[in-house]
Amino acid sequence: MAARYIALSHCWGGKISPILTTATLEQFQELLPFDDLPANFRDAISITRQLGIRYLWIDSLCIIQNPDPGSEDYDSKRDWEKECEKMGAYYGNSTLTIYALASERSTQGILNRIDSLPRPKPAKLRVYPDSEQSYEVTVERVGDEEKETLKGLDKSGPLSLRGWTFQESLLSPRQLYYGKRQIYWKCRHGFEAGDGLPAEPDHRTPFYDFPMLSPILHADLPSGPYLGIGTDDLFIQHCRLVTLYSSKKLTYKSDKLPAFSGLAQRIHAALPKECEYLAGLWSHDFLRGLTWRRQYSAAMHCAKYRAPSWSWATTDDPVTYVYTSAFKHVEPLLQLLRWKMKLCSPKNPYGEIEAGHVVVQGYTTPLVRSQQTIMIKKDTEGNYASADYDEPDPEVPPTAGGIDKCFVIFRDDGSLIEFRNSKRAEDDDEEWTIDPDAFLPANHLVLLIGVKREWSGRHEAVCIILREVTGKEEREFERVGFLSIKQPGPSWIEKWDNQELRLV
Repeated sequence: MAARYIALSHCWGGKISPILTTATLEQFQELLPFDDLPANFRDAISITRQLGIRYLWIDSLCIIQNPDPGSEDYDSKRDWEKECEKMGAYYGNSTLTIYALASERSTQGILNRIDSLPRPKPAKLRVYPDSEQSYEVTVERVGDEEKETLKGLDKSGPLSLRGWTFQESLLSPRQLYYGKRQIYWKCRHGFEAGDGLPAEPDHRTPFYDFPMLSPILHADLPSGPYLGIGTDDLFIQHCRLVTLYSSKKLTYKSDKLPAFSGLAQRIHAALPKECEYLAGLWSHDFLRGLTWRRQYSAAMHCAKYRAPSWSWATTDDPVTYVYTSAFKHVEPLLQLLRWKMKLCSPKNPYGEIEAGHVVVQGYTTPLVRSQQTIMIKKDTEGNYASADYDEPDPEVPPTAGGIDKCFVIFRDDGSLIEFRNSKRAEDDDEEWTIDPDAFLPANHLVLLIGVKREWSGRHEAVCIILREVTGKEEREFERVGFLSIKQPGPSWIEKWDNQELRLV
């Protein structure tokens, strides 16, 4: 195979100089002074030359950058939007990608020598019992503090923590990783470490891997379903990708969707043509896409608009999915009717968006939250539930371990009361009544996604929690959390309203 070019995946680690701008464009087309480049770039050029490949692609030298992030530079923004759409292709079509895994900043360098004790002298040993040939073998002890594995670098190294490098590592067909102590090679057909040790059982393979997606991420596919993997499996893999990506860090928060766009493009190519990408969710898998929840204590919605409230891209905090493969057991009771996305770049449905909404048809019921502590008896009519609010309410103390278990009571009109504080009554004769004065002022609306049914006969209502947006001519609702109700009674849904809602 003829080598085309190499790509570099690296941490900026602050300001980089020089970079490609409208002012330096003409100069860079004539000459790019080697000695003026950051250490990471100089080392990447040296590696590329040693491999005998002519071209090297580096983002800050190949895409026009805005020298002042606080200003509006039309030329740089236009070039960035155009190139962002191709980012996945740049890494996917490269001969290989160099990963500066251990370099925290551009000035740190890739080819760093390490100080170590004198190595022992090699000795001639017969390695194989059935061979008379001897090999030179050097044996030395490496302390735990010096031990380095690709799995460790891939899980917690400075490069692996960054958002943009997530898709870069998955889309490149061949990876040349540079750690502090050695280099590593990985491709679809195998793994090699510089020390020659096998990948297993030493656990030197990357922390995450997607073998099922590999044929899709690393192949030029025609539009339409890909026969190697089912559509539902693709949606499940997409949820896994989102979960891992959501914990990555971005310098510019507006990059949340663009830094994932290369992966979305590749997956989209293997889906039915009529399936559309909606701010990080798929139109054909929209209901499962709604079932994300905060991974830790909160999923704070970003102050500056970046995505609809129902999209995982609305938060910088890690998220996870309540249902991935288990969603096949959910009977869908919510219908996606129509949608509208206003894109920042009309030709790139995977990048930044200015606004977006969907219209759905489904069952709803009002929900109020109570600060009252109730006593649960055997005959108490209610259900245990899990209410995960994206943003913590200062008036509601966090539950132990951050697990939002609660108890919900269905009122005669079908509406719900959520009790965060409950105790098992020691005496079944102990009486209590609902105290309306303990209700919190905020009113919520529960929207039913579906009912999850298990082979044992148990079931649960799968819902999201909404809040009406004030000051709008047309009624709009935003997502504020996720709710699942265990074992609702046989007629619980009869008094819920089936209505059309606009979600923003």
